Amino acid sequence: AAVAVNSKDGRTVYGISLKIVQTGADTVDATNAAVAVASCTDCTTVAIAMEAVLVYGDPTTFDPTNVALAINSDCTNCQTLASAYQDVVQNDTRVRITGAARREIADIRQDLNQLRKSGLDIAAVQQRVNDDAGRFLQVLRNDVVPVGKPSSTTTTVAPAAAAASSTTTTSAPATTTTTDRKSTRLNS
Repeated sequence: AAVAVNSKDGRTVYGISLKIVQTGADTVDATNAAVAVASCTDCTTVAIAMEAVLVYGDPTTFDPTNVALAINSDCTNCQTLASAYQDVVQNDTRVRITGAARREIADIRQDLNQLRKSGLDIAAVQQRVNDDAGRFLQVLRNDVVPVGKPSSTTTTVAPAAAAASSTTTTSAPATTTTTDRKSTRLNS
């Protein structure tokens, strides 16, 4: 989770989280959240959470949660942004991220952290975060490979994580990607 709380006038506060988890559990219930809370004047508060859930096997319960919440309370000229990105990738076997992909993820993480000092307005921050989230998703789609030999090349499909989700399925090895993206932006 990424949490940013700002109560100091003229201050900029960022909370950033980028994580990757792998599970072969029977229940997939990963939770990702971005929460930004502001109570100040002429301030900026940003929370960004990106999560990849690498699922292997065939879980019986599939219920990941992705939440973005931005709150302005007693604010004057506040800019508050909460963006949460959750990508669930299901494979038939354990996977690993390639070396090139790990370097790309490190670059994404660095770019997100550089936003803290960028001076960009909220709209520009959101665009840059969307671009980084797109890069992250491409890594998950293209640079995740099986550990050892693939056990099969059949394709399985997981239910979408939320109504706003999109599902893309490819094979060899069997992979399903479910993406859920939430964003809340407030100006007051």
